[in-house]
Amino acid sequence: MNEVQTVIGALVGAGVGFAGGFAVGRWIHAAASWVYWTLNGVALVVGIAASYYGLASARTWVFVAGVAFMGGAFSGMKYGYGQVVAPWEITKAGAEERRDG
Repeated sequence: MNEVQTVIGALVGAGVGFAGGFAVGRWIHAAASWVYWTLNGVALVVGIAASYYGLASARTWVFVAGVAFMGGAFSGMKYGYGQVVAPWEITKAGAEERRDG
């Protein structure tokens, strides 16, 4: 039964994280990239807190749900935000020029 709870916890954590992250990403679409990164930090803290609670209370499914929440939230927020916010966007233009030349 513990394995079933763990799988369900993973699916629910990832699903809730993705749905919430996508909604937040759409909400902050026009905001500066620092807002995006700040909210990624918030998702990280929430996921770590849930994982810590799962470990402290010996509930494996809560731990797995917390870890899955982080992955889902990061992915959902990235898809919802819909813009490149990473440092490699700066180097992308240079790489394309080198390929052509």
